[in-house]
Amino acid sequence: VDLGKVCRRLRRRQYDNLRDVKIDVWRIFANCVKYNSHPTNKDAVPSFVSIALHLRDLFNDLWQEHMLPSDFPPPAPSSSGKGKKSNDPHASLRAAMEERAKDRKKRLVVSGLSVMNGRKLLQTANDLRLLIERGGRVDKLDSQPIWGEGVTMEDEDESDMDIVLQNLKKFEQKLRDTASRDEELGVDELDAGIRKCYTEGDGLENMNSVLRMRIASRLDRFVGQFIVPINEANC
Repeated sequence: VDLGKVCRRLRRRQYDNLRDVKIDVWRIFANCVKYNSHPTNKDAVPSFVSIALHLRDLFNDLWQEHMLPSDFPPPAPSSSGKGKKSNDPHASLRAAMEERAKDRKKRLVVSGLSVMNGRKLLQTANDLRLLIERGGRVDKLDSQPIWGEGVTMEDEDESDMDIVLQNLKKFEQKLRDTASRDEELGVDELDAGIRKCYTEGDGLENMNSVLRMRIASRLDRFVGQFIVPINEANC
């Protein structure tokens, strides 16, 4: 199996599920490492081992942010009797998303001191504007909006959401202003600035915890998608 074969199978819709796609790509990297690290292989290129491992890590990072939805699945059902384990249909997805949360922290440590300027800042501002207009949907994996037309919530939650949206719009403008002044913004500042939009000021400290979690899940993936390529460049 090689990347060309994987791409052809994707175009022809020959994969039954995403897990098979992931396994085939992993197999490509594993075969490369095995072939180029075998002690009796005279044609081995040792440097290909580190390249394969690097690309495997990048693939895993991209998969986490672009192939897993923002929102955690519903809680596992309670067990039906004493000593019986509950049958959680979302166990594997929940485990993958918990792993993503841990890996995001590692990527931020590596990339936090990197800076963005110019077109990257404008791209971030434009994408933030789209996120606002789409009701908090990062992409098609987020099937439901969490604000905007058609979304109903309690008056107090609606008031908090209005403040969050105002903060996000202000932060979008800050990105544009920073770009126009030809200044830089650190990746850690981007992460902190987005987080402050739904955690600080105007009573947001007392926001409904469920609402805060839903907002955080969307914005964390929004930021996560920007950090992956920056992290790759720093590795």
